[in-house]
Amino acid sequence: MVPEAPSTRALKGPGRLRSSSGVGWDGDDMGRAVMAYSGSDNSKGTQTMAASNDLHGQMPLMRILGFGGLVPFYALSIAVLFSQDANLRNLAFVGLSVYAVAILAFLGAVHWGFAMTAPDLSADLRKKLLVFGVLPALVGCSLFFLPGGYRLLGLALAYGAVFVFDSTHYQSLGLPQDWLRLRSQLTTGAVLALVGPGSLAIA
Repeated sequence: MVPEAPSTRALKGPGRLRSSSGVGWDGDDMGRAVMAYSGSDNSKGTQTMAASNDLHGQMPLMRILGFGGLVPFYALSIAVLFSQDANLRNLAFVGLSVYAVAILAFLGAVHWGFAMTAPDLSADLRKKLLVFGVLPALVGCSLFFLPGGYRLLGLALAYGAVFVFDSTHYQSLGLPQDWLRLRSQLTTGAVLALVGPGSLAIA
């Protein structure tokens, strides 16, 4: 005679079990439990998809704001490259450096927002986002003390590094392809605005 498992024992009636705590489960109960469990996973996926769709709907505004943010880059860069006034060139160079550091810090801070609000992230990825989020500000402030053109070229490299990080993780964050395309365009624009004056200052 085979001994009965200690956790459950059969009850009268097909397909019905009783747990060791005395709670009865039939096939319908178990089916509902499985559906509830799988439904929680589906709800997370639905939330991720809804967030991605909402962000996709905000892309026109993001493009306006993003490309608008390039205006100071190019206004200051043009002043450095073409102004005949030495004082204005120096002022524009400092202004370009300060603005580039500020935007670099902003790009890092965005990752804290991702870490705190994006659903379904692993603990390791959240930690990575939090740590990476402070690095651009620290790097930017450090680069600010480099002499002349090396400062701007270093900032250009930092912008590229942030983009590489974002392009590696954007799918895990549930971000749409349009977001990455916009990031690519804005990063390219900022880098070009920094490389010109930076190269001229070194030459």
